[in-house]
Amino acid sequence: MSLLIFEKSIANFNRDILLGTEVDVERLAETIDIFESVWSYVKMLNLSMGCEGLLNVQMVNLARVVGSFGDEKSLAYAASFARRVEDFVRVFCGEEMVGIVEGLVGREGGGRGGGKRQKK
Repeated sequence: MSLLIFEKSIANFNRDILLGTEVDVERLAETIDIFESVWSYVKMLNLSMGCEGLLNVQMVNLARVVGSFGDEKSLAYAASFARRVEDFVRVFCGEEMVGIVEGLVGREGGGRGGGKRQKK
């Protein structure tokens, strides 16, 4: 149930961002708390694919919303979310998702990232 609430909330945040409506920061904090609870629960299950296998898309969407604020703290927070799934995304996801994660990780303080996916 929590994951459904999370996904609906993220969709609403994306709508607000696209329409230029102010994002309810308190609601965003609650959504982050919900997602952290889901992440912890999945981690506790000790699945062989890990949390990243089940929750990579949700984590990237959350990072995109947080990063959209554009200030240094938000970008650092978004990068920390993206880093949790970065390795999984590089191996198992398509170019578009890899580019998004690299951009989120790279935008933090003008650091690395944003480049093309490296082939192994």
